[in-house]
Amino acid sequence: MKNTLFAIGLAGLISAPLSAQEAFSAYTRTDGDVCTTLEEEADGGFYFYAVCPGYDGWALHLDGGEHGQRSTFRTNAAPIPDDQRPEVFNYPYSRGNFGEFHTVIEWRTRGEGGPAYAAIHRYYANALDDDGVTWSRISTLTVSALRDEAAGGTCMVAHVEADSVSNANRIAQDAADRIAPDFNCGTDSALLVNAAYPDVDAAISGGSYAR
Repeated sequence: MKNTLFAIGLAGLISAPLSAQEAFSAYTRTDGDVCTTLEEEADGGFYFYAVCPGYDGWALHLDGGEHGQRSTFRTNAAPIPDDQRPEVFNYPYSRGNFGEFHTVIEWRTRGEGGPAYAAIHRYYANALDDDGVTWSRISTLTVSALRDEAAGGTCMVAHVEADSVSNANRIAQDAADRIAPDFNCGTDSALLVNAAYPDVDAAISGGSYAR
């Protein structure tokens, strides 16, 4: 019932696409010496926690281990206490094992140099093929609505199966521009765009959500 109501509600809340003058993309990287590793453990299984500077004061907080990673975007680089991380960090849509985020983040902003309202970050995972032997590398574009800590924090609003649809980058931008501004992180469910629902409108009308 929640997903049915969400589809109706989201259709009403969804913003009109921003014009080319309003919507703009800025890019930052997380490779090289850009990020600061705050924690790193090897005993009992590998774990790390790092913070990477982003766009206009935003910071990527990223942690993970041998089997995958999770992340969130915050307005400061202060470490998140260990006991708060399960509530604060967001998990990407799971399509395989041993995942990791890409080294480029796309920030959707209101005009060139304007404030950011969403971030798009590609997540890679390894999936076992039907033969049970071969592994394939697949990717999903995660779209996050940027919310400061006082507003409850950032959340993921859409996942685009990049290897299943055409123009995945543009679809992710469309989701960022239309869904992220009015998305309620506390009650709304993240949209899932895939081969069956290959764009934002199809996913909304078909009730396709990441579970």
